[in-house]
Amino acid sequence: FGQDKNLYIALGEGGSLDPPVSQWDHTLLGKMLRLTEDGEIPSSNPYAVTGVRCHEKGETDEGKQCQEIFASGLRNPFRFAMDPNSNKTRFYINDVGGRAWEEVSVGGEDYAGANYGWPVMEGPCALDSYEECAADDRFVDPFHFLGHFGNGSAFVGASFVPSGIWPVAEGSYLFMDFTRSSISLLKDNPEGGCRECVPPVSAYTN
Repeated sequence: FGQDKNLYIALGEGGSLDPPVSQWDHTLLGKMLRLTEDGEIPSSNPYAVTGVRCHEKGETDEGKQCQEIFASGLRNPFRFAMDPNSNKTRFYINDVGGRAWEEVSVGGEDYAGANYGWPVMEGPCALDSYEECAADDRFVDPFHFLGHFGNGSAFVGASFVPSGIWPVAEGSYLFMDFTRSSISLLKDNPEGGCRECVPPVSAYTN
């Protein structure tokens, strides 16, 4: 649940690169969903007015939209973590990549209708690429990413450090890498980041 009292639910795309269900608005796969506490549709959901409920089958007819959808373009958002230090709904999404990149992106109540790019994009680049990496204005660019050639493999569990319990790391973000059995603390590295490089380099380290 977010600070807005709504329930946020992250769904993977079921291993379906083709067809690209994460980009289809008539299925719940590859999406971030948002519901009220009693299971209704928040009025500010992108398709609250124009769409239909898809909760029984997880999809509707092509040409229609699922009211439950809050954001799209996710591959395997495993996991996402709410920021307890924010006064509004804000979270980071660990989206496990396919063959090339791991990524962390920002989400929250300000991101209704956001598209995170999969499978057009993977991390900061085009699908399966380390070289075709121009940012695309249609999609939310991940703020942290690691190529599978580096020290990233499967970003999974995560948590923000709440205020008042660990002063040295207050407000920081912790996340796990499944295949490397590691827990990392995300740190700013603005001088080391280079979005325009080939391949891009994150402005954060872990």
